Amino acid sequence: MTVDSLISVMESGSRPKGGVSSDRGDIPSLGGENIVSTGGVILDDVKLVSFEFYSRMTKGHLKDGDVLINKDGAQTGKVGYYHAPSNPPSCINEHLFLLRGNPDEIEQKYLYYTLLSQSGQNQIRAQISGSAQPGLKSTFTKSIVIDLPDSLSEQAQIAEVLSAIDCAIEETEALIDKQQRIKTGLMQDLLNRGIDPKGILRSEQTHEFKDSPHGRIPVEWGIKSLSELAQVERGKFTHRPRNDPQFYGGDLPFIQTGDVTSVRRQSLSDT
Repeated sequence: MTVDSLISVMESGSRPKGGVSSDRGDIPSLGGENIVSTGGVILDDVKLVSFEFYSRMTKGHLKDGDVLINKDGAQTGKVGYYHAPSNPPSCINEHLFLLRGNPDEIEQKYLYYTLLSQSGQNQIRAQISGSAQPGLKSTFTKSIVIDLPDSLSEQAQIAEVLSAIDCAIEETEALIDKQQRIKTGLMQDLLNRGIDPKGILRSEQTHEFKDSPHGRIPVEWGIKSLSELAQVERGKFTHRPRNDPQFYGGDLPFIQTGDVTSVRRQSLSDT
């Protein structure tokens, strides 16, 4: 079935001519920056519009469970699910579409996860037009075909399983963020104060410190330049064609800038 045949509402919003900010206004106004590329909605630093402007808007008022799609710009096609059980006043700007399915045919979360799936994203990307300013036309839903269980109960169960996985991912990411903050603080302490021979973290209350160009340091420490302690070398890059077997496609790893920021990190225990 096409998404167009399953939705009852598809709208975009607007913004005041004078622009919006996150510190002036009464009503949250979501835009493309509030949709996460991997799916979902973030409300950090959300922009605001006045209640008067919100009241004048004829389209784009948000409701709990609305599915949001980034309709233009560099990240066209991003999909989010707006969750606000108490339904506080909020809206979207002109860079988003909101979709509401026919409640007798499709569950909102099922619609969200279907559009977020690889098949859904591939179909959405196929509908993006324009090179200078890529975007989706309001008719794009007519070309998006999805598989749909007849049972609303089954749709809800499928969406609930996927939602539980999302919650587990969020909890894991929150734990990682917490551990990263702990690590950052511990690194600051260890690399600026160190540990004494008894394994105790030094402090100025219990150990002797001295002044240095980089602040107070333990009296046992000194200051040296990186060049005194390490050998610094640059690699070499060839501009020969990538299909040249003399330089590419060999057996030895060739580490580049992108590899340093790769999602996959090598554990120190691997070395």
